[in-house]
Amino acid sequence: MTITKDAEELLVFLYKEYTKQEFEGLSLERLQKITNWASDRISRAIAYLYQNTFISLEGDTDFFKGFIIIGMLPEGVNTVENKNKFKK
Repeated sequence: MTITKDAEELLVFLYKEYTKQEFEGLSLERLQKITNWASDRISRAIAYLYQNTFISLEGDTDFFKGFIIIGMLPEGVNTVENKNKFKK
C-alpha cells in the first residue's frame, strides 16, 4: 500500500464515523483495533490527512503517535462528498 492509498481508505472510514451522531473522536489505539494496521502505517496516513487539511487533531502533530482525531475539516468533507474528486 502507498501512503496516499492508506490515507484515502482512512478518510472514507473517518467520514463514516464523523457523520455518526455519537462521534466523540478517534485515537491511534482505537484506529489500530479497528483497522488492524501497524501504528506507523496509521501515523503516516494521519500525517498526510492532517498536513493536507482534511482532519483536525488534538495531541502530537509532530510525530503523530499520541493524538485524537476530533473532526473533519471542510476540505476532507468536500473531497469525500465530491463525486468528481472521489469515485469511491
